[in-house]
Amino acid sequence: MQGFRDNSKALAEFTIVPRYIQAPEAADTSFEFLGRKFSMPIMPAPMTGATTNLKNAISEMDLGLALARAARAEDSIAWIGDGSSPEKWTTIQTILEAMEGFAILILKPRADMAEIKRRIRIAESLRVAAVGMDVDARLLKTMQRESLPLDTGVLGEIRRSTDLPFIAKGILSLEDAASAVQAGCDAVVVSNHGGRILDSIPGAARVLPRIAQEYSNQLTILADGGVRSGGDAFKYIALGAQGVLVGRPLAIAAVGGQESGVRFLLRSYRAELLHTMQVCGTGDLSIINKQYLQYIPSSGQTAVSQKES
Repeated sequence: MQGFRDNSKALAEFTIVPRYIQAPEAADTSFEFLGRKFSMPIMPAPMTGATTNLKNAISEMDLGLALARAARAEDSIAWIGDGSSPEKWTTIQTILEAMEGFAILILKPRADMAEIKRRIRIAESLRVAAVGMDVDARLLKTMQRESLPLDTGVLGEIRRSTDLPFIAKGILSLEDAASAVQAGCDAVVVSNHGGRILDSIPGAARVLPRIAQEYSNQLTILADGGVRSGGDAFKYIALGAQGVLVGRPLAIAAVGGQESGVRFLLRSYRAELLHTMQVCGTGDLSIINKQYLQYIPSSGQTAVSQKES
């Protein structure tokens, strides 16, 4: 669980530096992504496994629909994952059909390339906003026996099989970001998959700045892991992400309040992000950068501002 905890720990090592003495400026949380404009840069992450992870507190179908419908109602967009188990695809397809394609589909790197491409064809017919792949999921315990040997060439073949925008999720290194560029990906998600791949894996906030510095002019860069407030979203954006994904808190909101619970939490995150922007005098997302953060290492070392580091 070290990798899971390090997502929140890495974010907590950054505090937000306010700027109070300045002319008032209206803040705007709107977010341009995939050629569309959304009200916020905060989106439900792809989540399946309601039975195993949520102990049947909600069905797979109800979870997916609650997340997708709430996101659309709040002018965001949900990411839908197809799950490790092949039989989950029927549920995922039903959700996409119910949403008339208003979602982003993230596929698993399963060994059957033909099946991957078949699902992409279905996604295209449903006019989903984008497709992508959990590139790190091939090393999940639930996938290792049937995962696709994945390299730049294979990822490029999958990417070239569709004209939809394509996203690689699970990027934690400059090398993998470079491979995503070479394969023709349009966006990447810097994510450690909740620490489920390797226990000592770093939190996303630790590697995001280097990846953003090197590749933000070639890729849309998103981040995932440990977001528990609009302030956390602000931190990720300051570190180089253009948008963020939220997983467990929204799933818990779906269990407790179905679609209305997810909508409430999304609105709360947007309001917190807006307030943080107002405190920092950042009128729009594009001007949020590392100068609005102070780094305080948990080891007790001397704090160093991001402007100085």
